[in-house]
Amino acid sequence: MDPLWLMKTPASFMATVTVLVLVLFCQGTLSQSSSYTLMVPPSVSVQQGLCIDIPCSFTYDQQKYQPYKLYGYWLKNEGEEKTYFSYSRPLVNGRLVATSDENLRVHSSTANRFRFTGNPDQGSCSFRINDAALQDRGTYYFRTEDRNDLRYSYQPLLQVLVTELTQKPEIQNSTEITWGKEVTFTCRAPGTCSGTPPRFTWTTALESRQRWPNNYQHRNGSWTYTSELTLKVTLTDQGKPLTCRVEYPAVGATVESTTYLPCRPRNMKINVSITSPGKPESSSHEKDLVAQEGDTVNLLCQVEATPEPTMTWMKANKSLDSPVKGTQHWFNLSKIRPEDAGEYYCHAENWLGSNSKVIRLNVHCKK
Repeated sequence: MDPLWLMKTPASFMATVTVLVLVLFCQGTLSQSSSYTLMVPPSVSVQQGLCIDIPCSFTYDQQKYQPYKLYGYWLKNEGEEKTYFSYSRPLVNGRLVATSDENLRVHSSTANRFRFTGNPDQGSCSFRINDAALQDRGTYYFRTEDRNDLRYSYQPLLQVLVTELTQKPEIQNSTEITWGKEVTFTCRAPGTCSGTPPRFTWTTALESRQRWPNNYQHRNGSWTYTSELTLKVTLTDQGKPLTCRVEYPAVGATVESTTYLPCRPRNMKINVSITSPGKPESSSHEKDLVAQEGDTVNLLCQVEATPEPTMTWMKANKSLDSPVKGTQHWFNLSKIRPEDAGEYYCHAENWLGSNSKVIRLNVHCKK
């Protein structure tokens, strides 16, 4: 039975470590051999449905062995399961998931998804996981063999973590939106897998036409998956949503993103909170606000707008602060005095238009 020793995983999963394989003797002592080394990340993480390339290199005792051809095997520690190699004397612990040996079949759970990408003759044991599934979680180890006497299993130090799919697709428009003219939106799927292509679905209330997915392959074998939607927008379409839904059929995972057509600032509202010495904080949505001298008044202006507007607080047509980019803007009045009474305006503006809202502050003097 090949010696396997499980080491503790370092905190940084992307750190590459050189593992010196320890051989266990019958007396219980340990001997360290520098002829057999493995360099691989101690742990990797991939989201469900996406893919990951795992770099790996190894060495063996070249003074003792001079094989004509080397073969590489990745196996997953799976309970009591064993793999039989017809030219190996013993059964090997684990489930065969990827190999450079074309004469062997990998386990059905990883067939067409796991691929050995390295060249063992050059000391490379890299492999790729496509269409990552939750069942791929676990510990893996590497083994190398030739057709003669070289047979060696390295330590099971690679931990594969598969998390829920949370990465959302990206939606971008190809040109600046001009009312009355066509614009094309592109939805890019998460990841650059070479596995099962994802499915795209657009949802919109606007008249549009969808192109078939526009996929292209990179030199390293990975893919970028996109879908396009073309529509003509008018002023009445301001703020309407466009949703791109991406499904990964190999694992049944789905994510989506929503973008909104440009709109002028709208649905503006002002929330007010007042803090009085020795009293609990109170809030109000009224246009007319009453506070006591010495109170602290916090004004929050919120607005809907796409793209994000520039927001400013004003009083008597004078700016009270510097313009802020965003859809909400705070303004604070500390220890207010009678002269702070008056009308306060929240003003928001983008290239489509502007909007303002006013609140009146009355200050009662201390008795």
